Amino acid sequence: MEKPPATIEAKCLFDADKLDVLGAIEVARITAYVVMAGTPHYEELSKQFIETGKEVPGEGHSAFHEYLFKLIKVKDRLFTKTAGKIAAQRHKFLVQYFEQLKAKMRGEK
Repeated sequence: MEKPPATIEAKCLFDADKLDVLGAIEVARITAYVVMAGTPHYEELSKQFIETGKEVPGEGHSAFHEYLFKLIKVKDRLFTKTAGKIAAQRHKFLVQYFEQLKAKMRGEK
């Protein structure tokens, strides 16, 4: 595990870096990445991935995988109150986006 930032300056820099991966910009970035990499934007998750974060053989690593394994946890790693407020709003957007994507891909909406 990485050493947490010790100074307020380091905490602010850490938070700014993490905030960059939340919200609408991250949806655009991850969409561009999956298109360029030729990987799916959405793929159902295996039970193994949900439990361990590791795909089963043949399971693709989609944007949805990245969201559930990494992005959903970002807001809880921040140090400053201001970053927490910004992260809460951006996190809410990510959750709504990926939940709607999952529902559409499953034919539920």
